[in-house]
Amino acid sequence: MGETDDEVTAWIALTDVSITAGCMRFIPESHKGNIVDHTDTFDEDNLLSRGQKIPNVNEKDAVYGPLLPGEMSLHHGRCFHASGENQSEHRRIGVAIRYVTPEVRNHAPGRDWAMPVRGEIPTGGWDCIAGPRGLFHPNDLALYNRILAGQAKTLSAGADSKVGLYAT
Repeated sequence: MGETDDEVTAWIALTDVSITAGCMRFIPESHKGNIVDHTDTFDEDNLLSRGQKIPNVNEKDAVYGPLLPGEMSLHHGRCFHASGENQSEHRRIGVAIRYVTPEVRNHAPGRDWAMPVRGEIPTGGWDCIAGPRGLFHPNDLALYNRILAGQAKTLSAGADSKVGLYAT
């Protein structure tokens, strides 16, 4: 999305997300600066499109955000955030939903999609989609595959090597 102040991420826990399970941690007030360069790690055990690190972050400043199932955390897009290694016996599962204002434009290579929550969306920023027609509806599955292919290009853009999870 490029640099914007008009974005917030809601991270919703579907399972217990304790410190042991590698809950999110945040660096207070880091959202007040510009977006900084990230270093790709490509850790095989990371389910993200590519692992990323920000150099010279003082982890002593980190605030942990453990969550119970159904709870959520909200963070600004510029806030330095990360999750730790899951050292628990259980999977850590959550859903990230990014909310942006209608004025935010997609600056990523390729297409990106949005599902309007309210209001009118100006043209030229996003490919807007409606909610699903039904459980595993063929048209929805076809749209999912188009979105997945587009996201593969976006999420692997600028990577030094092939991004395994999103390889095309």
